[in-house]
Amino acid sequence: MFRKIVQLIAGFICGLLFIEWFPVSVASGLTEIFAACILRPVPFFASAIVFIVGFLTNAELIGEEIILTVQLFMKRKTTVFNLLYSLFFLAGFIILFQIGFWQTVVFFCFSILYGIISIDLKELKLA
Repeated sequence: MFRKIVQLIAGFICGLLFIEWFPVSVASGLTEIFAACILRPVPFFASAIVFIVGFLTNAELIGEEIILTVQLFMKRKTTVFNLLYSLFFLAGFIILFQIGFWQTVVFFCFSILYGIISIDLKELKLA
């Protein structure tokens, strides 16, 4: 339980730092994004590090939430903490969407794709 709370907080903070540190705040042309990343390499490098840590953390959480959702639909028992945890996770992404829309879209898409790829079907007990 403590690990999930730490992952939730770390994923949110990494997403927030990625939004703040990424050199381009408004979705513009691809050349402007590359130019900003080349001209300001330190914020780009810092944002890349927190992006990787954040999307890996969130991907693990998303994988666990998908497993929880499947188990919920299969009428298996779950705890109230897991349901509240899911709500806090979604609330964190909604807050990030309000702060920086395009950065959060990229962050969320990478997290979802990697989270879905990393699901272990044996854990679902469907296979």
